[in-house]
Amino acid sequence: MRPLHLTLSAFGPYAGQVEIPLEQLGERGLYLITGDTGAGKTTIFDAITYALYGEPSGDNRDPSMFRSKYAQPDTPTWVELVFSYGGQTYTVRRSPEYERPAKRGGGTTLQRAEAELHLPDGRLVTKTREVTGEIVNIIGLDRSQFAQIAMIAQGDFLKLLLADTRSRQEIFRKLFPTRGYMVFQEKVKSESGALQRECEAARASVKQYIDGVLCPREDPMYPQWERAWAGELPIQETVELLEALLEQDRERDTQCSEELEQLDGEWKAVTALLAKAEELEKAQSQLEEAQARRKTCAAQWEAAQQQLEAQTAQAPQLEGLRAQLADLEAGLPRYQELDQLRQNLTAQTQSIRQQSTWLEEQENEQRRREKELELWRQERAGLEEAGAQRERLLGQQTRAQEQSQQLEELSTLLAGCRQARVNLENAQKRYGVARQKAQAAQEDYTGKNQAFLDEQAGILAQQLAEGQPCPVCGSLAHPTPAQLSPGAPTEEELNRVKQAWEAAQQTASTWSVEAGKARTALEEREQRLRSQMVHVLPEQGADQPLDQVAQAIREAQRKAQEALDQVRGQLRQVEAALARKRQLDTQIPQQEQRLGELEQAIASAREQLAGANSRREELQGQIHTLEGQLRYPQAEQARQEQSDLKGKLQRLEEAQTQAQRRANAAQLALTGAEEAVKQLTHLVEQSQPVDLVAQRARSQELTLRRAQLTAVQRELHTRITTNRTALEQIQGKTAQLTQLEQRYTWVRTLSNTVNGTLPGKEKIALETYVQMTFFDRILRRANLRLLVMTGGQYELKRRREAAGSRGQSGLEMDVIDHYNGTQRSVKSLSGGESFQASLALALGLSDEIQSSAGGIRLDTMFVDEGFGSLDEESLNKAMGALGDLAQGNRLVGIISHVSELKEKIDKQIVVRKDRTGGSRVEIVV
Repeated sequence: MRPLHLTLSAFGPYAGQVEIPLEQLGERGLYLITGDTGAGKTTIFDAITYALYGEPSGDNRDPSMFRSKYAQPDTPTWVELVFSYGGQTYTVRRSPEYERPAKRGGGTTLQRAEAELHLPDGRLVTKTREVTGEIVNIIGLDRSQFAQIAMIAQGDFLKLLLADTRSRQEIFRKLFPTRGYMVFQEKVKSESGALQRECEAARASVKQYIDGVLCPREDPMYPQWERAWAGELPIQETVELLEALLEQDRERDTQCSEELEQLDGEWKAVTALLAKAEELEKAQSQLEEAQARRKTCAAQWEAAQQQLEAQTAQAPQLEGLRAQLADLEAGLPRYQELDQLRQNLTAQTQSIRQQSTWLEEQENEQRRREKELELWRQERAGLEEAGAQRERLLGQQTRAQEQSQQLEELSTLLAGCRQARVNLENAQKRYGVARQKAQAAQEDYTGKNQAFLDEQAGILAQQLAEGQPCPVCGSLAHPTPAQLSPGAPTEEELNRVKQAWEAAQQTASTWSVEAGKARTALEEREQRLRSQMVHVLPEQGADQPLDQVAQAIREAQRKAQEALDQVRGQLRQVEAALARKRQLDTQIPQQEQRLGELEQAIASAREQLAGANSRREELQGQIHTLEGQLRYPQAEQARQEQSDLKGKLQRLEEAQTQAQRRANAAQLALTGAEEAVKQLTHLVEQSQPVDLVAQRARSQELTLRRAQLTAVQRELHTRITTNRTALEQIQGKTAQLTQLEQRYTWVRTLSNTVNGTLPGKEKIALETYVQMTFFDRILRRANLRLLVMTGGQYELKRRREAAGSRGQSGLEMDVIDHYNGTQRSVKSLSGGESFQASLALALGLSDEIQSSAGGIRLDTMFVDEGFGSLDEESLNKAMGALGDLAQGNRLVGIISHVSELKEKIDKQIVVRKDRTGGSRVEIVV
């Protein structure tokens, strides 16, 4: 991956838009990023990392801090990076989340983070997560790996150098594929803990069921159960003890059931005697109550008879009320008749009002329709000429259409003439070219033919042989034979030239014929055109040029179309008028018929209204007559009097009925009491005496013994049920516990092994063991540079022995001092030595990540600060190591204030602060 161009807008200390053309730095070597403190040197690294991954280069900064405090409120914050990878160019653009002025109204609004990536094939990827994922796919590294490989951020030099095993585990876990081992460790550890808890739960469950076993303190087995409850007996022995206890309780339960059966028989006999004695005692008590009740009923019967006689004396008053009520009820229907007459009068009055209203509406409708009919007749008279006008316009339309068709035919003939002229011109051009080629071929043949004839002597001389006669002179000697000219053609060449001439002549002849045909076709088309114009456009001359003819045809077509449009518009109006005429021809007779019907309805309504008025006067007379004949003016008053009479009559009749009912009830109660006294007297006389006290004492004794046995049996049942359940659960839980303990034993051993917690062993977990392999390779790569930078003095080495027995180990690191042969902690190095070791370790880590990531190639590396702690010699050695790193096609960028680096490195990115706020960038090459 190589950055080519970086653009920042309102980002960090850069107030406006800043362009950094990184491609000007070339493809290899070192370059320095220098400038004022706080001007924004590290921000360049942050911008590159943010553009790629949406995060800064260091862990102590956050994307929310990227909005420039120097920027104008309306200047947007964004970063755009153009980079190349694998010969392809990519453009990524991001903007962080920040507050910006609202576009509408006052105040600010939150600008959401955005991202977009332009791929070489033209595709566009949007949304922050999708862009980050695509970057990881392209480069092959996530942000953590990129930061360790390509960008050693400020303050991160010593983090890996001085880290302990646990810290290095976290770092390596992000950089190398070891998280799966950690997940496996945690899973095995979690399963071991879960199995341990399950075993403890199973043991507790067994203990809970043993504790729940019921055994009375007086039982001979109780001492053994005390040992079982205390956990002193093995589970199997406890199970056998519980089975013996259950068998003993079942035998006791059987004995209780037999004794209870005997008690029940004796108790039933005693209960029968007690029942008879209680029935006699109850009968005597009931006899006394019946005798007292007979006396009371006799007194009540005498009082009821007196009340009945008093009510019977009011019979004449009842008859008078009944007669008065009958007379009133006989007159009530006349009130109903009066109410009906009044209702009829009201209905008749309402009907007359409605008829009058309807009659008025119909008369108004009649006048409206008469006016409407008169208007329709006038409109119909004005449409009489519409039919003739339509026929005239149809004729005009036909003539206009025929003229348009003739003009269209003229236009088609004109187009044909133009095409014929184009064909003629093309044929003439081709004929001219063919004729020139034929003339050139003729001249070539004539020249070569003459040359061939001129060289006949030389051609014959080529066939002469010494001693053979000359075909011209017959001589056998040929001292001076004729010589061929250098350019003389052969007979074969002459024949080819002749054939080319003949072919060219044939082509010219063919195109001459085609030109003649084209001219004839043009003349024929022009003749038809001008002949047709005489009939269609007689005002135009027949010999006009075709352009003028075309103009005349277009003008005539325009006028013809206007005339046709005008006629069509008039036809639409006439058609509308004819449709209206047909509508009126239908509407007028219908209106006349409706007016006749309406006139008849109005006459009938007038007759009905007169009859209704007569009926109303008749009803008024009947009501007046009936009102004079009735006692009360209103039916409601008569009904109120009826209700009062009924109330009095009902009260008297109800009092008489109640008196009769009470007399009957008193007679019935007296008869029942006398019968009860008779029956109870007979029952007492026939019963035998029983010793009630003795039988009750025996019953109580039997009941007490039965309750004692029932309680004992209930206790036995509770113990049997509880202990049987406990036995079943103990047996089941014991089998489950055996299986759990077997699995827990080997899972715990596996967990202790992979998590590095085996007693007496080194505290090295499985993930740490795998990471040790990566760490050893990193140290080998780091030592190649550290030995160079320190002149062979220092070499990094992984510590083989743990620093203590309590914490995790395996990733601690020491330094070997080859000058004195000692091995000590890396924390004992000085500041400059620590920087050298950190830089070497970071470069070794970068090499190892690229190697383990499948050959990923990063053509750019950045180092931020740390060189100020080196002396001149160490600085030169560090520069030499970085220079070796920059061999090939790799650029290494260094951020530093060290003045010696400004003199040693020619390529520089200079960052300066502006007095007005913000920073600016200049590239020096």
